[in-house]
Amino acid sequence: MNSILKLKLKSPSSKYYPILLILMGFLFCCQNKQHNSSICEFEILFDAYRDGSREIYVLDKDSKKVKQLTNSLDPEVYNRFPDWSHNGQQIVFVSNRSGNEENLFIMDSDGQNVRQLTNTPGTYENPAWSPQGDVIAYELELNGIWSMYLINTNGKGRHKIGPLAAYHPSWSPDGKKIAFTTEENGSYIGATMNSDGTDVQKFSKIKGDVGSIKWSPDGQQFAIDVVYETNFDIFIMNTDGSNLSRLTNHPAVDSRPEWSPDGKQLVFNTTRDYGSVGGSEIWNEFEIYVMNLNDLSIQRLTKNKYFDAHPDWCPKK
Repeated sequence: MNSILKLKLKSPSSKYYPILLILMGFLFCCQNKQHNSSICEFEILFDAYRDGSREIYVLDKDSKKVKQLTNSLDPEVYNRFPDWSHNGQQIVFVSNRSGNEENLFIMDSDGQNVRQLTNTPGTYENPAWSPQGDVIAYELELNGIWSMYLINTNGKGRHKIGPLAAYHPSWSPDGKKIAFTTEENGSYIGATMNSDGTDVQKFSKIKGDVGSIKWSPDGQQFAIDVVYETNFDIFIMNTDGSNLSRLTNHPAVDSRPEWSPDGKQLVFNTTRDYGSVGGSEIWNEFEIYVMNLNDLSIQRLTKNKYFDAHPDWCPKK
């Protein structure tokens, strides 16, 4: 505390005491307001191809207002796979902004203060922030081999964990485990492991190839997307692999489910407005929808024919 304030507060009888209390209250209020304004103003984070480049945006679910966070001004530079930190104050994402190769970057939730996290050229996907906020899991392809890595948010301590061909990391709410997908006998299956890479447990009861997998906020369920009976649909299941329940049944691609913080909704990307799984062009024509889990009703949130995908729900909204 400022030495002048210390001196005045030692003497309650001072005529300046009430004024100083008002001043301190005002400063405290303003500091809190400034801090809170950086916590995910809009709740849905996603990447999109709009206006000639791949950028990161945020979306207000109710008003459908969209705000752009990155602006590369170069069609050769892209920003993708964003993920909120669990305090809602920062975002990790993949970009090639530092050159021709990809790396991980971190920025504030308003798009400011961008810093490079990794310095290992390769192909990066699906970074995922740990609940404690000090570690990020991600996929990295080096020399044709995909593996999962962890790195501290200060850029140190990078190391490989889990089996080869481990994809789509998702932390348990307590940060002790990571769910992911992996390959086995020519298929993609769901699995979990401890956060140090030990005790890999695979789910063998799911028919079809598992894509992404996301832990529910209460730690009791997974939301997954599965290629099942020629469809690419969304399911939920218990974390022990039981009680698989199908949520969508559409000939298009429904994928990348993300839980709302209260566990009552899922946001996901879909090509249902443009075509079916059979058309290769649809992989560039995603829109973002939200689903209410109580009645499975859905609502379209974006309208941009080229690409709106990889949604993530702010943990603080």
